[in-house]
Amino acid sequence: MIIVVAFGQILPKEILEIPKYGCVNVHVSLLPKYRGAAPINWVIINGEEKTGVSTMYMDEGLDTGDIILQHEIDLNNEITAGELRDKIMYIGADLLKETVEMIAEGTAPRTVQINEESSYAAIMNKSLGKIDFSKSAKEIHNLVRGVNPWPSSYTTYEDDTMKVWKTKVTDKDSEDKPGTIVDVNKEGIGVCTKDKVILLEEIQMPNKKRVLVSEYIKGNTIKTGVVLN
Repeated sequence: MIIVVAFGQILPKEILEIPKYGCVNVHVSLLPKYRGAAPINWVIINGEEKTGVSTMYMDEGLDTGDIILQHEIDLNNEITAGELRDKIMYIGADLLKETVEMIAEGTAPRTVQINEESSYAAIMNKSLGKIDFSKSAKEIHNLVRGVNPWPSSYTTYEDDTMKVWKTKVTDKDSEDKPGTIVDVNKEGIGVCTKDKVILLEEIQMPNKKRVLVSEYIKGNTIKTGVVLN
């Protein structure tokens, strides 16, 4: 048996046909949803309420092979991509162990994927982390979580790049232009969005460490009225 985890390449037919018990892949989504390179990130960015791990027999397509086993995971509104990865790798290891045992015993199920229900999780790049404050506060909050720790989210404060590591959606209606800083206090930086004010709770300025806003404003100034981006 050949086992592949986070390999990033499609195995050619001549490799797939080598092992007696097939080539098995561990994929961190509930296939056929989120095929591709970055399912952990995209399930969070898209605000999904659940994800999971799938084991599958590999074929010549991109994560299109028959499903063997799946384990479902509920997602909360605060988990980051890094935290989900740390959680899911242990679940994936256990599911792989169970899969290998079932294949060896000849009891492994085999479910054909329904292509019409598939979606694609594209590879991440740094530009995806740029915050668009014309979107809803929830969409921005999901983006910040989904690109943490990499490629990380960011905006521009005056002429400086400000990385944003943690946010909170408030119940305060947004009444100014999206991106406008309307409040700065120890709780965070209140910024207008399409609908609600979002609170930037943890930031990182150029050549500085990432810190809570409550710590940053002890020796630095963030001005209200400034429009981010």
